[in-house]
Amino acid sequence: MNSEIHELIRRAQSGDRDAFGQLYTHFYTPVYRYLLVRIRNRNDAEDLAADTFVKFFNAIPDFALTRQSPLPYLFTIARNTLIDQVRKKSHSSSIEDDELFAIPDLGPDAEEIASEGEDAELIRAVIPKLPPGERSAVTLRYFDGLSTKECAELLGKSEEAVRQLLSRGLRRMKTILETKP
Repeated sequence: MNSEIHELIRRAQSGDRDAFGQLYTHFYTPVYRYLLVRIRNRNDAEDLAADTFVKFFNAIPDFALTRQSPLPYLFTIARNTLIDQVRKKSHSSSIEDDELFAIPDLGPDAEEIASEGEDAELIRAVIPKLPPGERSAVTLRYFDGLSTKECAELLGKSEEAVRQLLSRGLRRMKTILETKP
């Protein structure tokens, strides 16, 4: 984590609301995009992003200062907030975390990736066909822009396990794309 972010977190932990506002400004876009990709509704994504930062604000006094970016922590809060909303809307507690990763990425990062040689429609069609672990790793790494280390933290796996999931996922995507008529 860069020293500026580290200092903002330290100040926010001391009650400096301006510092927290700067953290909000710095991290809002990736959190919003993370949510928008999964629910495809701008208003809901904005509401969930706001809820995520309220929860982060309440948790920041206990946030452990490390060299790592707080982004995986924020993504975890966002994912849990999204799961809570989906459970409330469906009135069911049987939803799986990995079901939320089944939604294809329609955000700008996916479009940028697709424009580098792959047809966007094919990529949207292939992502949901990956097994849940591979789908989660590929989505976090290539569409949400997290590092392998951040993906590992968020998924609760080792970096090596994430690299294997990514490798298998990309090979599987290639196979699926090659077999498409």
